[in-house]
Amino acid sequence: MAIEITARNEHIGQELQQYARDKAEAICRDFPKAENVHVVLAVERHLYRAEFVVQHKGAQSVAVAETPDNMISSIEAAADKAVRQLRKKRGKQVAARHAGEDR
Repeated sequence: MAIEITARNEHIGQELQQYARDKAEAICRDFPKAENVHVVLAVERHLYRAEFVVQHKGAQSVAVAETPDNMISSIEAAADKAVRQLRKKRGKQVAARHAGEDR
């Protein structure tokens, strides 16, 4: 399981990088089929942007969050969005598998 952290346009401190890494590890724990998680942290003018790109078994999920407050809130929002997307995809896969059993 590979976790990559990239900072764009500005140096991001070790604390924020570790916080993003912890969120990415939580995603990997909840979804063991995730193969790669790439976290992109960027600062554009007065907006803090966090992007989680999760590569998993034949698909890719991208979750982006922008906040004017701080980087921590954008990391949390993007991680939550990625988890919601992955749960929805897993739910659809399970429903499709069970729909085939009814025949």
